[in-house]
Amino acid sequence: MDRVTSVSFIPTILLALVIIILCVGNTDFLLSKTLYNRIESLESKGREQQIKIELLEQQVLNLLSRQISSSENVKTGQKGTSTTTNVVAFHARQITDSVTYPNINDVIKFENVTLNAGNGYHFRQGLFVAPIAGTYLFTVTLSGDTLSGYNIWASVRKNGAMLARIDCIAGLDESKKSFDQSSVTIVTPMEVSDEIWTDIYSPGNVSIGGNGFSSFTGVLLY
Repeated sequence: MDRVTSVSFIPTILLALVIIILCVGNTDFLLSKTLYNRIESLESKGREQQIKIELLEQQVLNLLSRQISSSENVKTGQKGTSTTTNVVAFHARQITDSVTYPNINDVIKFENVTLNAGNGYHFRQGLFVAPIAGTYLFTVTLSGDTLSGYNIWASVRKNGAMLARIDCIAGLDESKKSFDQSSVTIVTPMEVSDEIWTDIYSPGNVSIGGNGFSSFTGVLLY
């Protein structure tokens, strides 16, 4: 009797064990699936981050490429879409009828600026400051005024050193109303921030004639 009862319980125990194994296996399966989904999600986010990084790297490379291209255009003088070329040129003249300079080393100021590409000429100071390095050509023209009573002697200076001089004869006899106009042209190398100006080295009051007869011109050659 006892053997029959114990034998009859065996299928029940086996069934219970099978159920337990199936439940445990199902739990592991669900856990594995959850972990797999999380890993896949992280991998997906990683791929998205990698794509963003690659896009940023490409943008940086494109920006560097444009900057290098712009620098090369500036150096070679080629025209770019938004590139400033190395054009430097100016022309200024004295419009005022007569301007008197009472002292030696007074800087002559040509107040009427008709061209100032590169913004190198400063009319209030009467000097040109090189915005870029290169070889420049300068021309200074002065007109003598009868009211002066003195010949006009002027120096064209670079950073204070004399490069050339102008001798302009003013009419000493006011009744004859004679005028003289003299000019000089210079070609000289310039570094950035080098300065060119014209000053007086005549003694006494010197008057320079205006109305466009006196002017200061410069241009970057190469």
